[in-house]
Amino acid sequence: MRRKMDSSFDVWIRSSHRKPLVLFGARGVGKTTLLEGLAQRTQRDLIHVDFSVNPYAASVFERTEDPREILRNLEALMGQNVNPENALLVLDEIQLCDDALMSLRRFKTDFPELPVAAAGSSLGVHLARGSHAVLPTEHVNTETVHPLDFEEFCWALGEGPSYDIAAECARELKPCPIHEKMMGLYREYLLVGGMPQTVERYAQTRQIDDARSVQESIQTLYMASMSLDAEGVDPSKIAATWKSLPAQLAKSTGSTKFMWKYIARGAKAERYASALEWLQQAGFVNLCTQVSGGGAPVSSAGYDVAQPTLKAYENPSAFKAYVADTGLLSRAYGATLADVAEASPDEAPFRQPLFSVGLAENFVMQELVAAGEQPYYWGMKSKHEAQFVLQTYDRPIPIDVNPGQKLTRATAARDFATRYDSPYVLQVSGQNISRRYRNDLEVRTVPPYALSQLVA
Repeated sequence: MRRKMDSSFDVWIRSSHRKPLVLFGARGVGKTTLLEGLAQRTQRDLIHVDFSVNPYAASVFERTEDPREILRNLEALMGQNVNPENALLVLDEIQLCDDALMSLRRFKTDFPELPVAAAGSSLGVHLARGSHAVLPTEHVNTETVHPLDFEEFCWALGEGPSYDIAAECARELKPCPIHEKMMGLYREYLLVGGMPQTVERYAQTRQIDDARSVQESIQTLYMASMSLDAEGVDPSKIAATWKSLPAQLAKSTGSTKFMWKYIARGAKAERYASALEWLQQAGFVNLCTQVSGGGAPVSSAGYDVAQPTLKAYENPSAFKAYVADTGLLSRAYGATLADVAEASPDEAPFRQPLFSVGLAENFVMQELVAAGEQPYYWGMKSKHEAQFVLQTYDRPIPIDVNPGQKLTRATAARDFATRYDSPYVLQVSGQNISRRYRNDLEVRTVPPYALSQLVA
């Protein structure tokens, strides 16, 4: 399955200055598959050491720190003869072997001709909570693997040419001639999501029920991980926090702000914060925190070009928690194509239930994170809130998210833009691509399927 990270991995393995590559990411996002594909594309022998299935592999790293001796012992253990310059050593589930983690430094300094990559399904949790080892950050490159974004989803379905047309239109801010088709693919993505196994199954049959069966297996795997990899956190609190997310994003008030009381009666931050942190470290959720401002306000004297970044205005106690994969969220809702299809105004209360707002926001968050962005949100009330704000080179950009086709006034986003001199407002809606002006403020309307083209 084609992934955007393939090209950067190809560059990494060819580099004469490469460091060991360490991959973070939730279970099931395709870390191992990416590395196997790298070995295949570059015609290298794959030395795949999986510490979860090979009980003897850890002892190889316990007995010596010399990377050349480690390789000789691995050759004997696995029955492989290895040419270091034509091989790829993959240390899988490396969180189970702290000695292997520590060895990465020596592979960089003493054995640079052998490319080494490491991955772990709970590596983030392990390093944050349970490890006595320290990742030698100056001697490794780190990457985070996310679920497939919408463009990769289109590739998997053989719709790459259609996406290319939409992307070109978005970059030129002109209407897309295949808008309805692309909106249909977007609605499919809302239900299927971007977990590789789910997308692969759906690409074969184009049946939502088949995708759901894979999602059920992933949900079971996630629940098991919450117990097996808890690393000092109460598994029941992790599970309760995870199960609260669909309700957090479908409140009758319209607010998607995270509220502790939705986890359990009497739940408070001091009792459940560690559980939410675990979910974030495991890659199951993405957090979007509130900011109180966006830089120096506009004045008659002009704009302060030395403005602080959005992070300077961050309020860590107010945030939203989005599921890392929108398909898993729609599974929790039991959503169908009818639920996410555009409806007439008379049908809207039934065909556009409360969770459609949460799904739309979750999709936008997932696309922004996959694009390498760190989104925030601005506003105090759900009816006056810019759902997302991005830091650009010199100005913050507010994003208004509207799951339907009717354009809203985007009052909060325009208010933010006016206060903090944003160059434009980005409005995500079911409308075709357009550009308009309101009181000299540019508003760029973009459908969800083309969002990443305007934030990349």
